[in-house]
Amino acid sequence: TSTRPSPAPGRRPLRWYDRAVHGFWAEYTDAKLPTALQTLHGDFF
Repeated sequence: TSTRPSPAPGRRPLRWYDRAVHGFWAEYTDAKLPTALQTLHGDFF
């Protein structure tokens, strides 16, 4: 028997299409968000 607790349910969707859409938006925001925040930070400060 394992002493570790069972893992929490994942945040990724179960259906393949939903996982693909989720992966697309996760990658997109990882790529675009830092640049957008830098731009906003430079404009306001």
